[in-house]
Amino acid sequence: MPDNSPHDPLLEKIAKTRRHWKLVHAMSGTFWVFALFLVSALLCYHIDRATALSSGARVGWNALLLGGGLLGTVGACLLYALRKLPDSVLAERIEQTFPALNERLLTVLNLFPALATTQGTLSSGFSTVLARRLVDETRKEADGLDFRRSVSKDPLRNASIAFLLLAGVTFADRAVAAEAFDNWLNRMAHPYDDIAPWANTRVWLAPDKKLLSSGEGLSVSVTTRGVATETAILYYRNEQDNNWQKVELKNPTVATDKEGGNVFKHHFAALAQTTLLKAVANDGKSNEQKVIVEALPTLLGFQMKIHFPGYMNRAAQTIPIPNDKGKDSLTSDGNIVAPVGAKIEIVATANKPLKQVEYIKDKQTAGEWQTLNERATGSLEVWKEGTYSLRLTDTRDFHSAPATPYEIHAVPDQTPVIQVAEPTTDMDLVSTGKLPIRAHATDDYGITHLGLRYTRIKEDNSGEKTAVAKTAQGEFTLPGANGSPTADTSVAWQMASVHPKAGETVLLELTATDNDTLSGPHIGRSNLYRIHVVSLPEMQRRLKEQMDEERRALDQLRQKQIELQKALQKARAQKDNKELARTQEEQRNLAQEAKSTAQRVNDLTTRLENNNLATESEAKRRDEASKLLDNLAQQKIPASADKIQKAQNAPARSANRAESLNQAAQTQAENRKEIEKAQ
Repeated sequence: MPDNSPHDPLLEKIAKTRRHWKLVHAMSGTFWVFALFLVSALLCYHIDRATALSSGARVGWNALLLGGGLLGTVGACLLYALRKLPDSVLAERIEQTFPALNERLLTVLNLFPALATTQGTLSSGFSTVLARRLVDETRKEADGLDFRRSVSKDPLRNASIAFLLLAGVTFADRAVAAEAFDNWLNRMAHPYDDIAPWANTRVWLAPDKKLLSSGEGLSVSVTTRGVATETAILYYRNEQDNNWQKVELKNPTVATDKEGGNVFKHHFAALAQTTLLKAVANDGKSNEQKVIVEALPTLLGFQMKIHFPGYMNRAAQTIPIPNDKGKDSLTSDGNIVAPVGAKIEIVATANKPLKQVEYIKDKQTAGEWQTLNERATGSLEVWKEGTYSLRLTDTRDFHSAPATPYEIHAVPDQTPVIQVAEPTTDMDLVSTGKLPIRAHATDDYGITHLGLRYTRIKEDNSGEKTAVAKTAQGEFTLPGANGSPTADTSVAWQMASVHPKAGETVLLELTATDNDTLSGPHIGRSNLYRIHVVSLPEMQRRLKEQMDEERRALDQLRQKQIELQKALQKARAQKDNKELARTQEEQRNLAQEAKSTAQRVNDLTTRLENNNLATESEAKRRDEASKLLDNLAQQKIPASADKIQKAQNAPARSANRAESLNQAAQTQAENRKEIEKAQ
């Protein structure tokens, strides 16, 4: 029985034909890639001769030629190697090439799958016997045929011809200008070398530096070889500007190297931006050169975080305050104003990435700060007035210009200030008296202690000079200090606590102590107050004299009010405006006397209380008298004067004048009663 397996001779011949088809088309694709490579190479060669390709352009052309050629070749081979070509398509082409098969090959290919599995009649209507006979006949007919002849060679022929023609053009270019062509090959093989494009006059351009700092000068030399020339043109432009500027170069010097030639020179006083350069002489062009101009590293801003000394109990402060978006804002001017003992963390931002930052303190190098891209971070402690600066080095080793030092202002901790409301002056007290003390203290950060320092002294005036003997000294703590920047105290200090004796003087001084644990503590002091200690009989005598004076003052006050009442009655009867004016003025003067008398009563009350010589009821009565007198001075007596003035200004015999005079007389009578009550 004939073999109908996949290894049938007919199928094997078709498989060989398929492989041959793929080989032919892969070769034709490869030749087309080679032809395209030669076209691109010739195009690059002529463009380079015309325009002098830059290093970057030559690298790009190399990548295009080599990469494109390799990828094209591999792609062409893979395209046809992986392409699926069905047996039926190949059989159709074979039938077209060999008509003697009379389409039997296609029929047999369709019958093979059914013959392998079917017995009897096939689904196509053929019997199995008839189908097998058809297969055998097709095999015999195909034995002497080479199916590979059905594969057309035209694609390979066309690609080969194109490649050979372009290869001929390439060799012709090489033959016509061998030196130029070889020079181009050398330029392409070494794109970063300064190999001048081929010309009758070849030109090389050489800047003395390829990297400059902004504002630095640049010297350029242009060398020509070949056909001599006495002039050359130097072209230059900023990297961001498309307009070339030019300068004509003359008066060349002879090159000193073995290759000879002429050398032209030119100097740029200062370059501010990256600059492109090229030169032209006769028919020659130089390679384009790029001189990179870098800005010097410069500080743009600072952010500072101040950590205050622990005793201040203050949270760290960031300057400037970060904005609402959570991003750092860097606008501090770099100067530092901070308390003594503060630690400052600084973030400095420059205009470009930094390699190194040298920290200079008081004109002496003090170390390096850490860098990350454009930022530098470091810290310093504030102990005294001084300066600091930063010397920046960027990633290209350019250094910053000499920086103006930033000021460090060390703010010393201030001594507390204490203001005493009581006592207001020196005083006389008995040994068992009490001294009212009221004081307010302020500090820049905190007050931890309020104190009262005393010294007992005995003065002897018997000699030519007063002899002073210190008998005791000490200090008491006053209430009110809790560590805050302000403190208030109000106490009645008992003289008996220091055991003074009559005839001695007690020197008193109030103190306020701050919480400075670094350079302190600092102690603020009040004025010195002298408390003269007198005996009880002496104090009683003095107070009695003052009380007698007080009574006389009250009596005089009452008497003057009575006289003013009489003066008002007289002026009213005589209808004398001048007398009214005098009475009104005297009434106002009486208000001032009432005020002075009230102050005298109040002062005497204080002395009585301070010396423990006033009973509670007596002190209360005197306080009421003082208030009565104050009210008279501030309101009632001036009200009487106002009524008199109103009557004075009213028309004579008018109802308003009479009413005002009546009211004035009534208030005067009330004033007299108030004075008598105060007595």
